[in-house]
Amino acid sequence: MSHTQLCKGFKAIFGCTVFEYLRKERLSYARMLIEEKSVDLTWVAYESGFCSSSHFTAAFFKAYGIRPSEYRKSLIM
Repeated sequence: MSHTQLCKGFKAIFGCTVFEYLRKERLSYARMLIEEKSVDLTWVAYESGFCSSSHFTAAFFKAYGIRPSEYRKSLIM
């Protein structure tokens, strides 16, 4: 199977590219860490596979419409 066939097959089954799927999984894991642990958000960023906390914050905001710090605060209230 070629790389192109694999990518097309993946998108046909999952409805997104491999990298989009991976980003969704990383963000889902990060969200779970924020909900379950009171750890530093920079640690959450690196633990979930992001290269920087600013990249993580931007991706989280794009996916969920709220910054990770605001999301954490909303859980407390």
